[in-house]
Amino acid sequence: MNTHYKTAKDKNGNKVVRITPHTGRGFSIQTLGNLPTTHRDGVGAWTAEEIKAHVVKYGTAGMKSIIA
Repeated sequence: MNTHYKTAKDKNGNKVVRITPHTGRGFSIQTLGNLPTTHRDGVGAWTAEEIKAHVVKYGTAGMKSIIA
């Protein structure tokens, strides 16, 4: 599925990555501790693999369907 990744800040000032699928509702993951390379270096080639590893381990069924 075609997804878009973008770093942003949540309402508390934490750095997050927003995952936006081509269709449907997206989700966010806080980067600190969960996506260390993306937190340090921003969105890049490594981001998709970090997100996939995090979602496989901790994600809901809806998150997994977006990433798969």
